[in-house]
Amino acid sequence: MNKVKLRAIVNIFSLFSFIISVISGLVMRSFPSGSGRSGITIWEVTKLQWREIHYYTNLIFIVLILIHLYLYWSYFKNLPKLLFRKEGQNE
Repeated sequence: MNKVKLRAIVNIFSLFSFIISVISGLVMRSFPSGSGRSGITIWEVTKLQWREIHYYTNLIFIVLILIHLYLYWSYFKNLPKLLFRKEGQNE
């Protein structure tokens, strides 16, 4: 697998895990306080299950972001040179 495809896959899965994390966070926020064991569900999922979904998608997101940073490390390493080069200086 070439680097471009790997970067695309990592970026897409990062986006999906972030979206799921945001949705699960918003859903958990909509539960009443202290309703963890009361049997209340949203989309047939309890608050404790939403918490686990939120935890694991955040964990996946963190791992994917670390992979993303590794794949783009040369860009980050050269970023100060690009941002702070003097006028008239080529590359």
